[in-house]
Amino acid sequence: MEPDVVEMVELELKYCERCGSLWLRPKGVQEVYCSRCLAKIAQLGGWWKSKSKPRLPGRAPVKNEGRSPELVAVIAEGGEA
Repeated sequence: MEPDVVEMVELELKYCERCGSLWLRPKGVQEVYCSRCLAKIAQLGGWWKSKSKPRLPGRAPVKNEGRSPELVAVIAEGGEA
């Protein structure tokens, strides 16, 4: 009698990035939500998806509205007053 072939599936522990619960997913899969949250997200219909390109945060221009020039210079340089 020959032994049955055993198929091994590698799993990894992952936390859901929506609810924080722990779950197991097949190794190499990039899913970030548990099945319960995935179903809820599917009901939303993708309204949260942005049509603009992602941007890195940058410095906003510093406006001198009644501030002393020294304070504006400190703010613009990112220092502490």
